[in-house]
Amino acid sequence: MKTRTDPKLIYIAHKIELKANNKFRTYCRKAFGVRRLSYNWGINKLKENIHNGIQGPVIALKKEFNAIKREQYPYVMEVSKYASAQAFVNLGQAVSKFSEDREKKFVKFRFPKLKKRKKFGGSFYIGGDHVQIITGAQISKNLKNDSKKQYLKVPNFGPVQMRENLRLNGHICSVTISQNGNKIFAAFKIGITQEEYQRTHKIRDCEGTYLGIDLGLKNLITTNDGLIIDAPKNLRKNEKRIAHLQRKLDKKKHPRKKEDKKIFSKNFYKVSAELRKLHALVANKRNDYNQKISTVLASFYQYIAIESINLKGLLKNHCIAKSISDASFGKLKKLIKDKITHQGGTVVEADQFYPSSKTCSACGYIKNDLTLEDRTYICPKCGLKIDRDKNAAINLLHLISKQIIGLAEPKFKPADLEKVEKALSNNLIPHSRVDSGTK
Repeated sequence: MKTRTDPKLIYIAHKIELKANNKFRTYCRKAFGVRRLSYNWGINKLKENIHNGIQGPVIALKKEFNAIKREQYPYVMEVSKYASAQAFVNLGQAVSKFSEDREKKFVKFRFPKLKKRKKFGGSFYIGGDHVQIITGAQISKNLKNDSKKQYLKVPNFGPVQMRENLRLNGHICSVTISQNGNKIFAAFKIGITQEEYQRTHKIRDCEGTYLGIDLGLKNLITTNDGLIIDAPKNLRKNEKRIAHLQRKLDKKKHPRKKEDKKIFSKNFYKVSAELRKLHALVANKRNDYNQKISTVLASFYQYIAIESINLKGLLKNHCIAKSISDASFGKLKKLIKDKITHQGGTVVEADQFYPSSKTCSACGYIKNDLTLEDRTYICPKCGLKIDRDKNAAINLLHLISKQIIGLAEPKFKPADLEKVEKALSNNLIPHSRVDSGTK
């Protein structure tokens, strides 16, 4: 289902864990299965139509499925109608992307694949017209003391208590219920006004501030003013524990091949749950770190220049692939862009081949023989000696003046670095400063 968007509203996601009992887990597994069934049915039907030379929009397949689902798949009616309907919307988006990628050069394209069953994962969508948030007093007289606690009323099931209340006042457009390990979450898409955003978020306290950011593996962020934010390396810190649990899991009784008829032992499920919990801890720590950094930067800077990184290409280098995945550059950049844009700021992204590291920030000389081992940039033309990452951040900062001054001519000014460092310290983010460049 396509959600209408209002340009006057800001759309925010709010993800909350649900207190799920066994009945609700069973309902979710049914809804996950219905979504998977609808999606796979659409792919098979689409391939059949292409083979027979029949053309038509993907969304038309939904009408065909609705005409037969009561007779051939009656269990589809036991869950929300959106579980099957939204699958065709997602399939249409996948086919559109396939068509766009096929027309582009040097881009790999692949026809949408069938979805597989996941024992501890899955998701389904509920439209905003079917989403209801109620309190305990509205459910039963026995819950009148829990009137402050909120419940999500799930179609064809009933109310499910949420771990926390919604912190945003606005229009609920949709909710996506997903499972991650043993936990089930509800992700709300809420449209809020600018006033509500200012009430619930920390607003930038100064205008015209600018920043150039260089991303790295050892130092996650290096700015043009010499501020360094360390990379957390959460995966590296828990690597030995993860390896230990994986070896322990492999020794438990479980089928080794597809034709193996062994059953999973109870100890296998116990160790598997412990391993999933550790992976979730690593992912949550990484996300929390990126959220805090992006919030601090959005609170003090209006214009930010950041480099463009070819993540797919870098991940092919197996020497640094694990460190790049652990740093989560893509997620960090997305959070910075979203939060800066919501506050009326601008993010300038450099071209992928922009020589930010090889260019001298003082005279503009390009040093083509610079290698990754050279951590200090020494300019042979003007004699500038500066930290490599700081030099790249200053060059990225020059993009702001090139792309923005000609449009709006804003008044640039540096942010108060002491306030930025204090905010980072309050969020327990390790940071330091790099020495200034010298000639």
